[in-house]
Amino acid sequence: KIAEVARGVSWFFHDLTRRLRDSWQLFPMAPHHLFHMRQLFVDWSRFPNGEKLSNEPAVDKHGNKVCRNYLRGACHLHFCGLSHASPFVDIPAVQSSGAVLDFHHGFRCAVCEMFGVKWWWEFEDLIRRLFHHYARPCSLQFRYDRMTRHVETIRDVDEESLPVLEYDGFVRVTGLLMEARLNLRDLASCLPREDQHREICFKGVGLTSLEAHLSVFDYQVSHCLGAASS
Repeated sequence: KIAEVARGVSWFFHDLTRRLRDSWQLFPMAPHHLFHMRQLFVDWSRFPNGEKLSNEPAVDKHGNKVCRNYLRGACHLHFCGLSHASPFVDIPAVQSSGAVLDFHHGFRCAVCEMFGVKWWWEFEDLIRRLFHHYARPCSLQFRYDRMTRHVETIRDVDEESLPVLEYDGFVRVTGLLMEARLNLRDLASCLPREDQHREICFKGVGLTSLEAHLSVFDYQVSHCLGAASS
């Protein structure tokens, strides 16, 4: 709230608060969340030919492996064998790599890891619209290694045109999601004007805690089965 007031005082404070917001330094947002988001893009993005951007674990600036549970806020061990520093990501290299995230294979996994499956499940309709607003079309290849009766591997390659997010678009969208997750803004207000009049589907409305939990479980199982059968 203070930043909103300072933003309207002068152009100096307007630019200052904008820079702090873009770097996630305005409370309750935190820079280590931004570092986590950058690492999630590296983990889940891929090139249009289907190859992953990186298969290496997250490391800090000294080359030490970073604790994934610490990034999620779940590790509080004083003598953890892994680094509790922010992961190092070479931003210029990632931006120029051409790696992208599509909605179903990469973006969903990254957002669920950061915010949890239940939050994604509740706001999936809004998140999908926001994704498509910042995405661009791209031709992607999907590779499937099938096995014959004689245990022979047959590689199938399918190509499909899908909306994708590049690094800058991913950081922009996840920044809006983080602000919504921290109750700093209404996620529906982030949609373009031409899309705000459409009805929004919020899952979990009117359900008890148990019913919502079971619905989220069914949602996860259905997507796991879909991934296993594809």
